[in-house]
Amino acid sequence: MLRVGVVALAVLVAGWFIRQGMVLAIAWPVAITAGATLVAYVLGWAWVALRQPRAGEAGAGGDVQALRAGFTQWLTQALVVFGVFVALGAVDMVGMLLLLGPPVRIPTVYAAVAAIAGAVRPLLQRFLQQNGKPVRLPYALVAGAVAFLLLFAILGVLATVPHYLAWAGRLDDVRTWDPPWPVVLARQLDLTRLVWVTAGLGLLAWAMGRMLIFVNRSSLYAVYEARLRRAYLGASNPKRLGDERGPIPLAESHPDDGIALAQYHPEELGGPVHLINVTVNETIDGRSQVEQRDRKGVSLAIGPGGVSVGLRHHAVWDAAAKAGLWTRAVHWMMAPVARSRPGRFRVFPTAAVPEQLGVSEWVAISGAAFSTGLGARTSFGLSVLAGLANVRLGYWWNSGIAPQDRAGRSRRSITTWLGFTLRHVLPVQGFLLDEWLARFHGVALEQWYLTDGGHFENTAVYELIRRRLPFMVVCDCGADPEYGFEDLGNLVRKARVDYGAEIRFLDRAGLDDLKLAAELRPTIGPLEGVSPRSAAGGASPRSSAHAALAEVQYAGGGRGWLLLVKPSLTGDEPVDVAQYQADHPRFPQETTLDQFFDEAQWESYRCLGEHIGSQVFQRGGAGTWSPAGEMVGEVGQA
Repeated sequence: MLRVGVVALAVLVAGWFIRQGMVLAIAWPVAITAGATLVAYVLGWAWVALRQPRAGEAGAGGDVQALRAGFTQWLTQALVVFGVFVALGAVDMVGMLLLLGPPVRIPTVYAAVAAIAGAVRPLLQRFLQQNGKPVRLPYALVAGAVAFLLLFAILGVLATVPHYLAWAGRLDDVRTWDPPWPVVLARQLDLTRLVWVTAGLGLLAWAMGRMLIFVNRSSLYAVYEARLRRAYLGASNPKRLGDERGPIPLAESHPDDGIALAQYHPEELGGPVHLINVTVNETIDGRSQVEQRDRKGVSLAIGPGGVSVGLRHHAVWDAAAKAGLWTRAVHWMMAPVARSRPGRFRVFPTAAVPEQLGVSEWVAISGAAFSTGLGARTSFGLSVLAGLANVRLGYWWNSGIAPQDRAGRSRRSITTWLGFTLRHVLPVQGFLLDEWLARFHGVALEQWYLTDGGHFENTAVYELIRRRLPFMVVCDCGADPEYGFEDLGNLVRKARVDYGAEIRFLDRAGLDDLKLAAELRPTIGPLEGVSPRSAAGGASPRSSAHAALAEVQYAGGGRGWLLLVKPSLTGDEPVDVAQYQADHPRFPQETTLDQFFDEAQWESYRCLGEHIGSQVFQRGGAGTWSPAGEMVGEVGQA
């Protein structure tokens, strides 16, 4: 009833504005949409009343609930459309005011704003205090307020252009705001010119909207990927040195720098099995169309054998890769046989030919730390601000799976249908608008919005827990200056919720029972020992250990070990590392926003890593436990 009351009030206010001949741009849309919503509510109420089964009939309770749920959903969608029209009308009104100047009655508006601000101020002061102390506003709320004001101002300025075209530049007669607006509109509007300009702009928007490659190539992803490819894959490209023109500078690309995913198999040459983790952003559930308020994304792991999405959805690469564009092998995703109920939602319902990306492109997506989609941290305000600044590192990946091929999809709502239509007619504008509005549909669309795997789980151990490995090493290298272990907590929580695996860190008594080698006692300790403690005499805080060991109890039986290595200082580091930390107190937990290391910073991190690794992985004595012994299969007592 509160929603209905708001709509009714909007109808009355809009009617008063129309009666006064004021603010036509916003009054008519508000009046029409609000009135239509009220009529729909009355008709829907009558329909429910007529369709409602009588008490005592079979299935009466279920029918009533279904009718009520359907009516509520329909009314919610109508209110969303109503809100969109109000927002568009408000932007149009701002553009008109900026172009024509304020109306005579604008002091009334100022007085109303002042009255509302005076009434709201005490409420805000009470809301922002708890126990008499000020409460810090959530960053998402602050970002949302800033984004709303900034976006409203930009759209208002842009709205002056259609008004100028509509009035054909003749503004002197309309600045007096008299006679009433309908008369002025009929007298001054150059309809022919407006139609031609609108048609031309519409054709241009349609032509640009079909260039789907623009969505990914207009972001910072292309620059980020090119630098990663040159710096890492290019460094191992022998043709850079053997080129007939001489050594190729690092700033220039070489055609053989990239490696196709189908040709990338380090495990066949004694190397590790490389799993690349990314996040499929999902703020709107593709199955229920319900807004996701928690994880806002699912994991996607790319490996030499296939693809895993979430908990239960997997696909394998076809062994017979087909020749594709640019004569490079194209992977086919083959959905493995799965025991699932008919009609159940499946990410991989059938074989498909996805968009091919090289190793450097997947790695760049895996490191897309900041974008319009941030997994669990996604919010409307941050998405708008990132979109306005074009700080976009994510990637729209074509999975090759059409939405209509999946069973278990819910019926499209009005807003979902509008978004689908926009993406079909103007795909570029549709996908960009989804980014700006933080509306990501996960795997429900053919294009999935992929970002950093850390937006789901930042340690990359999630996929190792899935495989129930007996021994795992994790380098917790996210910026953690307070040593709050946020990433570790997220891993422990998701491992328990998703896989039923319990991760428990050993204390000193547990390490003694394990017979940890004496040589490793100063290096591996309890988890609290990794956090630095204040030293005497005002010296910099130091940790008592570089690493901690946890026992992993898998669901259904089985055990594994998890060795957590954290960048830390215990006091026995090389002198140059100690000197760098003295000059830079946040080392080795400096912000990851710093993407440009100088020589001293680079060498300090490299040397610290080598120092910690040489201590953690040294061999222990006979009959003792050590990570090195565990890795080569030497078992002490466990």
